[in-house]
Amino acid sequence: MALKVITYSQNKGMNRVADISNMPPEYAYDIKNGFIDKDNAVAKRKGFTKLNSTGITDTPNILSLFEIQWESGNTEIIASYSTKLGKYNSANGTIDDIKTGLSDSQLFDMTMFSDTAYFCNGAENLQYTEGGTVDAMGGPPPVNFQFLHTHQGRVWGARSDSLKVYYTQLATFDWTGGTGATASGNLDLSEYVPEGDRITGLATFAKVYLVIFLRYSIAIYLAGTDATAFTLQQVIRNIGCISNRSIQQVGDDLIFASDTGIKSLSATQKDVPVDLPGENLSFLIDPYYRSLISPILNNEDQEQKISVAFYGKRNQLWVIIPYPTSEQTILIDALDFGAWSRYTSKVSDWAHSILTTRDGTLYTGGAGYIYKQDNGTNDIGNSIDFVWSTGHLYTKNPYKIMKMRYIEPLLKYSQDNTHLRINYWYGIDARSVSQNNLDLTLSGKASFWDSAKWDEDYWDASGASLKKHRMAGHGKMLQLTFSNDYADEDISIYNWSLYYKEGGIKL
Repeated sequence: MALKVITYSQNKGMNRVADISNMPPEYAYDIKNGFIDKDNAVAKRKGFTKLNSTGITDTPNILSLFEIQWESGNTEIIASYSTKLGKYNSANGTIDDIKTGLSDSQLFDMTMFSDTAYFCNGAENLQYTEGGTVDAMGGPPPVNFQFLHTHQGRVWGARSDSLKVYYTQLATFDWTGGTGATASGNLDLSEYVPEGDRITGLATFAKVYLVIFLRYSIAIYLAGTDATAFTLQQVIRNIGCISNRSIQQVGDDLIFASDTGIKSLSATQKDVPVDLPGENLSFLIDPYYRSLISPILNNEDQEQKISVAFYGKRNQLWVIIPYPTSEQTILIDALDFGAWSRYTSKVSDWAHSILTTRDGTLYTGGAGYIYKQDNGTNDIGNSIDFVWSTGHLYTKNPYKIMKMRYIEPLLKYSQDNTHLRINYWYGIDARSVSQNNLDLTLSGKASFWDSAKWDEDYWDASGASLKKHRMAGHGKMLQLTFSNDYADEDISIYNWSLYYKEGGIKL
């Protein structure tokens, strides 16, 4: 009897909407520490290294990360931690304190205006720097802002316990006075949004629209340079943003985290469309996303720690869920395919904040260290636990069983003696299963690139090779898990084929 084959050839990422026992075969139940790469392979992620070789004293969690770009073209990385602001010193490999005596463990926001960086945390006066020391402002603005944003020649500020958004005079950092088109002032949302709502962040949309994100709604103003023409365009109800740090511009879209998923606003139309918000980017993993954030929902301080960054090198969204600290999670959206996966690390407190710099480098803020992500093949010496689990796979004929013969995955790896474990569960149904596993040591290099080249560039599928391995067992249901928990071993799985004989069921 000729062998039959099940082929898994398309990777669409994690799916937690469908039940594991009824999941379309192109989806995975879990992809941990892997991502869908540009060739649609499931690739083990790279590691991270320390940016600052010397840790901050007492290793406080780095809760905020910013990049300042001065008009001269020079850039600086700024971090907030404990009661301080610090600056990365590349010459010494340290993070040097540039401001002390601040309120403890506050989340900061920052904006640039007229070659000056302004910082706020909601607890005290604005802090500012022109490249040297950081000083506190002695006078206005009128309140201690939590959120700052530069839009159309003005600085805008807000805080969560007020429904007013304040703005400076045009082209000057003056929060009072002025007349007519150039005047300072405020927008009062109290008549337009639900009672009990609160502001959670500010952003620019389609150049001239100011988006005021609230916890349960979104207000969009037409706000050009003329203060007399500021006009409320739309209030979107029953959906909002839970974290200012999650608001991220990606192309013409604004991405943000809501209490139900990761959403986007589309700026592709000339006018603000009436059907905003746009696509629910995280639909396929929303149940998992909600399970991660449920312990901190409606806790404003904790919600604001959820962060999003765009990583252009791989066209990915990174969504930090910093709870629990024992296994902080970063959700990854491979935007080319809309395919989700998740990252964890054996390093505790590795992802409290996130920053993509203008040169495209991605960093996270950990305990006392800034970590350079997607760099190296281990997490500062720790192995990376890569796991890819399928849903339950079934024979098409309900009266037949699979008598498994062998599995043939298409793999790519750059190190000789790379390890791959294949666990498989099988049985007549999911209630009664047996388990076998294959522990493989892969010889040679299934790649045209050597390890140094792979460490810098993307792979293409031309260097992959098929590896055939015998299997045993029979049943109507099968689930597969591929894993590698070794440091300094890269591996990508493009697809796999399972060959089996078909047999009848004995009653």
